[in-house]
Amino acid sequence: MLALWIASAVAIGALSESTPAGQRYPMAVPAAALVAALGASWLVRAVSRFGSRAGVATAALVLVALAAEGAVRAERYFVRSPPWVGAKRDVNGEIALDLAARIGAAPPGARVVMLGAPRMWYRGFHHLRYLRPATVARDVEPAETAGPATAAGCGVVPSVGGAGVGPAVDCLVAVLPHREADLDAIRAAVTVLRETAVSAADGLALYRLVEGCGACGPPGAGASPGASPPAVSSTR
Repeated sequence: MLALWIASAVAIGALSESTPAGQRYPMAVPAAALVAALGASWLVRAVSRFGSRAGVATAALVLVALAAEGAVRAERYFVRSPPWVGAKRDVNGEIALDLAARIGAAPPGARVVMLGAPRMWYRGFHHLRYLRPATVARDVEPAETAGPATAAGCGVVPSVGGAGVGPAVDCLVAVLPHREADLDAIRAAVTVLRETAVSAADGLALYRLVEGCGACGPPGAGASPGASPPAVSSTR
């Protein structure tokens, strides 16, 4: 029965679309706990055949092992985990949900480039891939040169001419706070139409959204004469 319970939970997870969280898996926790408890009970009973003291000692060792495992996991999650991961709030989740909404409001087919590593990757965050499965996105790793990598992600063609190309947003670049030093390189590689400093309701800075025109080519190549400079907004 327990095996069937666990197998059904695994099957549901394997055959369903990836979701932003693991709400599907807690159904298997009671069965997994019972399996562990049955194993511990069997061990204590088996050792008890050699005397009551041996059984008591084994039971005590099992309890110590459980307490140690809990302490290790608690220390890893609450102490060693980065400040954006914890019990108080999920900042990465806030970023993902806000970015997903902005992708939905962008022109169809707009690409996305994210400078979030090593804190957050677009391809590794289920919120984004689940809500916007058709979006073409690229992560820029810390070791990459931000300008050329962002230009490649936005589909910038170096030789494109400005004739007949009107500036329109076709690329969203999400820059997390720890990567804002790359903003100048991004502005030099992509025609920027608008920048928005996105913050949470309580004022916490989440990320900077750079809306660019990859079809316009590098800055100056596709901009029409007299075009206004990129706007900078601090609104959410």
